[in-house]
Amino acid sequence: MAESERPQIYDLLILTDATASMGTYLSALSESLPKIISVSTLTDAFARIGVIAYRDYCGGELVEWSGWYGRDGDVDRDELLAFTRRLHPLYGGDWPEATKTGLAKAYSVMRAEAKTLILLYTDAPPHMAWDNGKNRRQETKYLKQDCRLGPSGSLFSDWVSAAKTLAGQSQQLKEKKEAQVFSIIQSHLVDTIGPYLYMAHQTRGSCFKIDHADSNLISELSMSLLLAWMGVNKAGAARALQATDLTYLDADTIDDLKSEGDAKVEQLFLRVDDKDKEALLKSNIRYNRLENDDELRVVVTSRKTPVLDFSKRYISDESYREIVVENLKKIIREDVSSMALNPVFGSLWRVVCNDRKNDARDGLIQDFGASIEKISRLDEKAKMRAWLEESYNYVAEITALIEDVPESDKYPCVFLDPTQDWTMPMNEQEDANGGDHDLKTFTRDELLEIGRSCDYKILRRLGKVLTRMTYVKDRESLPAHVAGMSEEDLPRIPLVLAKSQYNRQFWKILLHTVLPGTKLGARAAALLAALSIRMGMKPLIDAADWEMAAWKNNWNNLEIPETWNTNCLALILDADNDFEARRHAGAVSADLPEDAALLSDNDRRLFETLVDYSMLKANINTTLTAKVGWRPDKSKVPIGPLAICKTCRFPRSVTVMAPGGVCGLCISPADEFIHGRTKAQAILLNVSKDQSESVEATWVECSTSTCRAQYIVYDVEGLRVRPKCHYCRVQSKIAAPWVECNKCLNRMIWPEEYRPTDRNVSKNFHCMACDSGCATVVDVETTPKNLREENGDKWLLRNEHKIAKPLGDMSLFKTISAAGIEDFVTKVEILPDTDAELRIRGKLVHNTAEIKASLNSWIKSRRVESGTCSLCFSNFKKRDLRSACGRSGCGQRICESCQGSWYGMNTRGRLINIAALCCPFCRRTPAPGAVPRSDVVFLGNLRDAVNEAGTWIYGWCNGCGFAKRFMERVCAQGAPAEVSHWDCEACIENKAASSSDAERRANTRHCPSCDVATQKLSGCDHIECACGAHWCFFCGKACELDDIYEHMQDEHGGFYGVLGVEEEDGGDGDY
Repeated sequence: MAESERPQIYDLLILTDATASMGTYLSALSESLPKIISVSTLTDAFARIGVIAYRDYCGGELVEWSGWYGRDGDVDRDELLAFTRRLHPLYGGDWPEATKTGLAKAYSVMRAEAKTLILLYTDAPPHMAWDNGKNRRQETKYLKQDCRLGPSGSLFSDWVSAAKTLAGQSQQLKEKKEAQVFSIIQSHLVDTIGPYLYMAHQTRGSCFKIDHADSNLISELSMSLLLAWMGVNKAGAARALQATDLTYLDADTIDDLKSEGDAKVEQLFLRVDDKDKEALLKSNIRYNRLENDDELRVVVTSRKTPVLDFSKRYISDESYREIVVENLKKIIREDVSSMALNPVFGSLWRVVCNDRKNDARDGLIQDFGASIEKISRLDEKAKMRAWLEESYNYVAEITALIEDVPESDKYPCVFLDPTQDWTMPMNEQEDANGGDHDLKTFTRDELLEIGRSCDYKILRRLGKVLTRMTYVKDRESLPAHVAGMSEEDLPRIPLVLAKSQYNRQFWKILLHTVLPGTKLGARAAALLAALSIRMGMKPLIDAADWEMAAWKNNWNNLEIPETWNTNCLALILDADNDFEARRHAGAVSADLPEDAALLSDNDRRLFETLVDYSMLKANINTTLTAKVGWRPDKSKVPIGPLAICKTCRFPRSVTVMAPGGVCGLCISPADEFIHGRTKAQAILLNVSKDQSESVEATWVECSTSTCRAQYIVYDVEGLRVRPKCHYCRVQSKIAAPWVECNKCLNRMIWPEEYRPTDRNVSKNFHCMACDSGCATVVDVETTPKNLREENGDKWLLRNEHKIAKPLGDMSLFKTISAAGIEDFVTKVEILPDTDAELRIRGKLVHNTAEIKASLNSWIKSRRVESGTCSLCFSNFKKRDLRSACGRSGCGQRICESCQGSWYGMNTRGRLINIAALCCPFCRRTPAPGAVPRSDVVFLGNLRDAVNEAGTWIYGWCNGCGFAKRFMERVCAQGAPAEVSHWDCEACIENKAASSSDAERRANTRHCPSCDVATQKLSGCDHIECACGAHWCFFCGKACELDDIYEHMQDEHGGFYGVLGVEEEDGGDGDY
């Protein structure tokens, strides 16, 4: 409905019965008034807002008036809200109340230059002709004779006169004021309903009946009514209501009435108290149950001109932006759930969130999130989620946009053919990670996620949409079953909307075909276009090129964090590469300028560098195969060059020769021979006078990573530790005199005084293993992380002081934000072309170029090597797998879930599984850092449980939280019966104590710092007091934060030690 001619200035007056039965209504008024004020401020719907409360002539204050709030008002917002909070439901002796007096007061504070919207709350009728009580007589006398409400007061002693006066139809007043009355009544009685229905009909308002007085219902109905009157609701924003709209079936005689005692009123309201008259009136009332806001809008007579669209006004009016921020702060702070009152607020909220130039934006977003988390009721949280979902509904706007396209431009178009069956046969269905068969099951939030993330799951979801689109070139090609369908039933999106003359709306509204009303933001629309290019969607390729070309200069914006991640930048780069290839082949639209591009040269280089940097980080644990010289481990190889020892006169390998022509055995003190052999015996081992260079001997390699020189061992059985050459063993200041093999690049000890003079072996030398045909170059698996630890970062990354902590855990957005865009490309290079040599445990890598090429292929292909969890055998990115126990010699890696389930198998109140405390593979105690942080890590007496595992079964006491003896192991016939909520004997005794104070004392300690009593309900014994002290609940000792867990470990029998980094026992491991 729409009014013909009405004033453009409106006031809102809330008139409420405040008698004893109206407590729920007054609570609803206190709840809804702050929201009504905010709505009015945001929409400029009302110039002034006021509240009047009335009671009856039997006690209490008859009428209470707040004063006007707003333009030229006499109270402020806080005073108006305080007035409503002070209202109390009091008195009201008989059934009817002084509604006429309340309306008379309302009329007295109204003004002629504005139309007043009266929102009337009541559950009782006014004093009418059928009422012969004392209160009616007092009210009539007050209004006719004693009224201090001006000359209009007497007009309200009669209901018909009052209605005509409020409708601006009184003939007795020179200055006419006009009101539109909307009543919300909790009553099923026609003596109550009739008068208010008559008033609504005469003032072009509405009369609503509610079944029960619920403050939330009254508050929501009030807000829905006001928004419907303002004309701001959007199509599709239908919320459930619980109200009934009342109208007359026959109102032909309504304008003929002279007074409330007129005989013609029988069908409109009661004149006499009579059952037959009640039945007659009831038969003339239509009860229209309203199910949602859409139906409410049909019955509410709205204002002549709807309020200006929130979003458009925000963009065009700077002062309004400040008003919006101020009121959103109030709404979020006072009652964030009220944001769900109407989806229009969602549109305004999104506009504010997208306004990244608004300094208040980030604060509002943080406040909104914090307020949502404070909502305790799950249904309220669900309501807020539904509100956010509905806030993205643009059905009316999109429909109008498509309708505005001339018929000649409506083709080509795309749509989703409802007759196409895209479900897969049962035996071919996708797995759980690849579901989403039916596009109609997508929620709006799922479709809009591309604006927040370009995760592969989101791209896959939208890829399904793009591939299932039907493209029609012209009307004649339209399938017959589709041609007869309306745009509402089957949205068809013209491709011409991708052009600038239509503000490039195509990609923004394309998903309207999946879920009507879905509209993307400009950036999300460009990403959807990029995805279309990436997928090679030929029918959409030109439209995608136009969109991406127009968005070319908007990607490089640090104010949009969502852009600066690998997936998003990679999608943009893929689209750009595809476009450049087509442009060079002359396969792009002629409508594009010759110099068109999807990215500028600078942005392209920047994004490529960032993506490469991110992929380098992602591949830091990728397996690479390095070729290095072999490591002899007591291996038999020809002995090689010999020298005659001057002392023992045996031919010795040059690798054991000491200065002065004496071998190392001869110059060693006798007390160094400690393995059951004397020096004399050792000198005779594995040697003979006729030994030649071709005789095989035992070779080893020095285990010092900076040395790695190879040498001969004569006492093989005596070598019971990792080999270490003489120079490293005595920590000589002189490095081992080695020569390097030209083939395997291994080192062999060869002192200079024993080297031949006729050739330079330091430059031209082949070791004995290479000459004898042994496989001296072996493949070793390594990772960039391991290579980086030994060789530094320079071979991986050229970083000229641009990235503060290269290859760290910082996100890509934080990295580029901290480093800055300027000069990033010139100062940062991934896998630079350098001559840097790589080493693995001191050994030179033979195939450095191949390793870098292999790593580069992973980076450029944007792939990450997967690994397999050794417990569940599922595939994960290698960076998501962690060491099972953190100990050397155990190379098993498991996923986070398996790690948590294995080490978290023991829980409070149950028996302790000792096996689950150790590594599932090597069965050793894990390094502290390999165990997920949980209560079991700090479980007291756990060390005793492990030590006594062979004789006692331990349980985790539910009361004191310590490991305690449960039962002795007497046989191995099976596991003991499962227990839960188990308490140790001491805790059972405490619970059996006669006084509850005893139990409370048993679980209460006093902080050693501030003496505040502290009760532990669960968790470990580390207590962090509000005063800042850290102390042990078990013994009450105060400790520093860095020492508390060590104290619990040492003093109370912890098992895992102090949490720290993962440890690896031993030293340098083998390859």
